[in-house]
Parts: sequence; C-alpha cells; structure tokens
Amino acid sequence: MSSRPADPAARDSAGEEFRQWTEQVRAALPERPLGLGGDRPVPAGPVARVRLALDASLRTAVGRTARRHGVNPLAVGLSALALTLVRHTAAYRQVIVTSEADVPVLLDVREDMAPAELLAAAHTALGRSRDLAMTPGSVPPVPLEFTYGVQGPATTPLPPSAAGDVHIALFHTEDGGAELAAAFPAERYTPERLTALLRHLRAALTALTGEPGTGTPPRGRVLRELVPLDEAEREELLALGRGQELPAEGREPVPARVARLRAEDPTAPAAVCGDDEVDRGELDAWASRIASRLLAAGIGRGDHVGLLAERSLAAVAGVLGILRAGAAYVPVDPAHPDERIASVFTDARVTAVVVTGRQAERLTGPPARTVVRADEPALRTPGHAGTHTPADTPVAAPEDPAYLLYTSGSTGEPKGVLVEHGQLAASTLARRQVYPGAPVFLLLPPLAFDSS
Repeated sequence: MSSRPADPAARDSAGEEFRQWTEQVRAALPERPLGLGGDRPVPAGPVARVRLALDASLRTAVGRTARRHGVNPLAVGLSALALTLVRHTAAYRQVIVTSEADVPVLLDVREDMAPAELLAAAHTALGRSRDLAMTPGSVPPVPLEFTYGVQGPATTPLPPSAAGDVHIALFHTEDGGAELAAAFPAERYTPERLTALLRHLRAALTALTGEPGTGTPPRGRVLRELVPLDEAEREELLALGRGQELPAEGREPVPARVARLRAEDPTAPAAVCGDDEVDRGELDAWASRIASRLLAAGIGRGDHVGLLAERSLAAVAGVLGILRAGAAYVPVDPAHPDERIASVFTDARVTAVVVTGRQAERLTGPPARTVVRADEPALRTPGHAGTHTPADTPVAAPEDPAYLLYTSGSTGEPKGVLVEHGQLAASTLARRQVYPGAPVFLLLPPLAFDSS
C-alpha cells in the first residue's frame, strides 16, 4: 500500500489525480445502480434481506481461479458482480465500494474482454483504490457495496451499504460452502428482484471460474459469450425461442396448400396489387402455366430459377409457378444494380429466370438460360395454345429446396441461404397459428427479403 507523498509537488500531483478520479466516479454513478427500482435517493426506511446458497465447489473454483491468475478472491467476486451489473444496466463503467478499500473501485468492462482480462482489470482497479485511499479528500457516496469472504453466517444481519442502498456479500459458511446475501431498502427494491440478481451473480461466478461441471476455465471466449443466467432461466429463454410445438397436420408443401385452397373456394380473392386482383382459381391456373413453360424447357426438381420481378401479381404467380415446377426460386430485388443481380444468379447457378415487365433486358450471363415472362398475357389468360396446365408436376419433399435467399453482403460478398420446403411449410403453419382467422396479409418487403 502506498504512503502519503512527503514533498509538496508530489502531494499536488496526487491531489490532482484524486480530483480527476473523483470526477470519473461521480460521472459513473447511476440513478438506478442495479437497473432496478426507483431513482435515488430513497428516504430511510425498512431494510429487507435475501440470501442464496452456493455450492462448495463454486467456493473452491473461486479460490483456484484467483491463484491461477495471480489475483485475490475479491477480484474474482468483483469481476463477477461487474459482469452481472453490465447485463442489468448496459453501463460498462461500474462503481462499487468493496470491503478492502474505503474509496470506490472504478472498473471498466468491455464485451471483447477475455475473462482473464477482466480479472486483471479488477485487480488493477482494486490496487488503484487502495492507493487513492491514502490521499486526503472525499468522494461522493456510492450506492453499491460488496463484501467478500467474511466467515458466516453473520451473527448480526447484513447492513445496507454505507450510502443506504444495496450491500451484497459473499459469506464463507462453516460447512465449507458459501452463500450470497443482500441487504437493501424495502421501499426501493423487491426481494424477488434482488434474489434474481443474486442468481445472476452466482451464474457469473460460475462462468468466470470454469465451465459448468468441468472445473476448466473458459478458453478463447470473451465476455459477450458469457450469459450469467442459471439453468432454469436459460431454459425459459430458450423455450421462448422454440415456441409452441407445431401440430403434425397441416405441414403440406406450400404449392399443395395453395392448390387445396383453390379447390375449397376457387372464386375467393387470392391477391390484390393496386387495382389489379386475382382470385384463387385464376392464380392457381396462372402459376400452373408458368410451371408448364419451365417444365417444357427441362427445368425441374433440383434446379434454381431466378426471379427478377417488380411488385405485381405476376411476381406472386412466378413464385408459385417455380415451386410447382419442383425448382427453387432465387429472388433478387429489382432495385439492386445489374452487377449484383448477375453475381447472385451466377453464384446460384440459375438455369432459368422468371421476369416481369422489361426486367429481361437487364439479364446478362449464359444465353442458354430460359427466360419466362410471368406477366405475358398468354400465361395469365386461359385458352391460348401452349399454356395448358401440366398434368403431372413434381411433388415437393420436405427436404427439397424451396428458395435460395442471398444476404445483403454488408459484411462481405452476399451469401446464399437455402430454405427447404419443410421449413417453409412449418413457417407458414406457424403464421397461421399466431394469426388465426382469414389468412389475409399485407406484403411490404420485396420478395428478396426472407419470410415474404
């Protein structure tokens, strides 16, 4: 621990450093130190307390981690608490009063830090606090206090922090285990919220001291990959991502679903674009004629067909026609430059392109590609030669590709992502589960945007 500077120049330098550091502490003090509760200050009132048991193995892991990294166990606990607070508050500079220094610890956390870097930063921040504690002066009250390693259970209840807010402690119990405790103003926080915070702190300690169940410290990982959640909370969040289990019925391929809807009510409106409208029967026949044109050109199962179409009913018919032919469609946005469109079609190895309007004039690449104009009157209007509905179109299997979608390319070259018929059918069924009633949707994004 450093001693007080003897000469005036050294005292002035130390005083200036202390003043600057104090301003940093004051600027970092949050109004809601845990990301919870009302704004400070809270009048003095009743104090509430919660406790949470820790496994003896976690206490051992904390000591082992401290020895491995050349820090004391307090630095490990402080690192875990700072990581927990970052997740709760999204503030990457944390101010905490600790049991080893009368002045606060100012700790900066970065998401790209490795756990070892965070431990080293906490060790350095603790040392700086001890040094500054020798400099005359005062610092603003800090709401959060952290005590580590006190033998317990304590004979007297854990008091709130010196500033009257939250005091968190890690007690070493007599049976070789440990427990977390928190004392806090009952008018500011609820026991449920503080218990959840202690659970997250326990999970952060586990994440920083070793992979669960292995005792091996995390290697090659950074803080953004460490999520301080216990198993129950992690499973709850994962369940939200999975959603409800879809029923086994109703997962037929989209072309088959469209054909079934047409059979149920062929005169019902199918799609509207501006003043143009088509019913189910008309759209189904239109798509079948496009499929017939593709099949006649040798396009079928396993092929990729480009789709370069303006927003129109013909674009919808083009999508359905490609799928009905058994091929996968590769949509591109007509607003994109010709070079990008050509690059996508080349990378996707498209063997045909379905277009609308004058988009065919923009096509470059192999002249052998088949070009089908989806808005050709002969394809939309029945009764023309060569526009018959194919008698036998391929039946899509769940693992067959439905469409190939390309990323924006903002982080490099555009990359193709293949979506299978089974995935498309499940996505469509999920939408029908979430949005019951008449299946009416407003299509705003371009067809090159997924889920359109």
